[in-house]
Amino acid sequence: MSAVSSLRTLALRDVNPLLPVAVIGGAVAVTAFGLPFIGAGIAAGSVLAYVNSALLARRIQLATATGDTAAAMISMQLGLLVTFTVVAGITVLMVLISRPMTVAMAITFFVVQTAELALYYRARRGRDVSRPAVTSHKGAV
Repeated sequence: MSAVSSLRTLALRDVNPLLPVAVIGGAVAVTAFGLPFIGAGIAAGSVLAYVNSALLARRIQLATATGDTAAAMISMQLGLLVTFTVVAGITVLMVLISRPMTVAMAITFFVVQTAELALYYRARRGRDVSRPAVTSHKGAV
C-alpha cells in the first residue's frame, strides 16, 4: 500500500471531512460575493486544517504503537516540526499573494483545526488511551 493511499485511508477513517467541506462551501459563497482573496484564504485554511488533522491522527497512531515514551515523544515532536514547516511555508506564499488571504487562512485554520481536534477526541474517547486500573482501597491498613 502506498503512503498516499495509506494517508487517504487514515484521513477518511479518523478525521471528519464534513467540517472542512462545509467551510469550503462558505468560502465559495464569500468568493461569489466579490471577495475572491478572502474566499481563497478560507478554503486554503480549511484544506490545511484537514491535512494537518490527518497527519496528527497518523502521528498519534505511530506514537501509541511505539510502546516507548521517549520514542513516542520524539515522533510527536518530529511530526510537529513538519507541521510547523508546512504551515510556515504556505503562510509565506500567502503573504506574497495577499495579506487579507493570509489572515483569512490563519483564522480559518485555527477555527477548523480546533473543531477537528474536538471531533477527533470526542469520537475516540476511551478507545486509544490506556487507563490505569482503578483499585479499591477498602480495608487497607
